[in-house]
Amino acid sequence: DLVWNPQNYTPLKALGIAYIVVKSFQTEGGGVMPTAATSGKRSKNAMAKTNNGKSAERAVQNVLEALKQSEPKFDYQRLYDATSARGAFQAQVSDFLFFMPNVHGAIEVKSTEHFYRIKKQAFTTSQMSRLKRRMDAGGEAWVIVHHHIPDLWRAVPFSDCYEAFTGGKASMDMTGRYLTFATAAESVEFMLKKILNKGNV
Repeated sequence: DLVWNPQNYTPLKALGIAYIVVKSFQTEGGGVMPTAATSGKRSKNAMAKTNNGKSAERAVQNVLEALKQSEPKFDYQRLYDATSARGAFQAQVSDFLFFMPNVHGAIEVKSTEHFYRIKKQAFTTSQMSRLKRRMDAGGEAWVIVHHHIPDLWRAVPFSDCYEAFTGGKASMDMTGRYLTFATAAESVEFMLKKILNKGNV
């Protein structure tokens, strides 16, 4: 079905930011759709359920940090929410902010055990409002979804989530709509390419 072909996208370097995929994050192939065989194999190595959300956030942060260290035109900021900081901070727009020449945006990381759905309850009403405002202000807003049972990743525009959940849906079916990736690095790379290639594909 949906398989990511990087050749369909202009290289990041040609768009003002280096093509960075740190070797420690590289994997064979591109995006794949989950199957019974791959899901069963990956589920044995899935992260402990109690720590899936934080582990997914750390995986994404590792990618962003590697990109920051390698690329002078890229920066990011980790935002800690009120829950993580035991109420010391106000509620934040997302888990991360990112900055590139003429582009800025928010990344929210979500973890789910479902193979192809994300539930509306993964977002609070206030968080959805904050992300929508950020988009209205000209920023990008994306959700990196980690399906921790098959151990696969997706990069999903928040605008699609907002449309689905404000339209009355209790969950969003991602089957056949969004590529899956074996690593957080691949999903972040795909997200950045989609943003930088706007109008070019």
